[in-house]
Amino acid sequence: MLAAEGLKDIVALSQHPLARVNDSFAFCHHGGWYECAMQTHALCAKQLKPSEPFAMYDFIDCNFGNLGKKDADNNRLCTANASVAYDTMWSCATGYGPKSGPGLLLESALLADKLHVHAAPTVFIDGKQLPGVPQPADLLKAVCDAYTGPKPTGCAHPLPTAVEEESAVTAAQVCHV
Repeated sequence: MLAAEGLKDIVALSQHPLARVNDSFAFCHHGGWYECAMQTHALCAKQLKPSEPFAMYDFIDCNFGNLGKKDADNNRLCTANASVAYDTMWSCATGYGPKSGPGLLLESALLADKLHVHAAPTVFIDGKQLPGVPQPADLLKAVCDAYTGPKPTGCAHPLPTAVEEESAVTAAQVCHV
């Protein structure tokens, strides 16, 4: 949906990874240590690049684009793609305290619990939760309908079907490093 022309200009994206909280620590739902490492790195990308509203989204997009290809170095490759020094990212992602990756993940998990969010993706537009898991075309329509300013070009064009999108992802490298 965010690939539609002009959509990034009208969306204030806020991403919050999910986790369970146990004894004041966050534990990831499905991917164990690897999922937590990806999430803490992504949260640190957001924290280290505060002037870039899509820093976390771009970092996650890079990670998912490289899964299965370069798993061992995925976070390192995506950190370079985000133009962050890896030692800075590593210090944040593995640090201790509320502004470290684990602290940010705990904060995210507590916020999700407060909002009664227990599945991903859960989407809110203007503070209202959309039912179920919206398909990209439905999400695009919901965002465009909610936006009260001049509609960007991407609102007038339908998104590709899942088959078209899958072949486009297969043909293109998501993260350029």
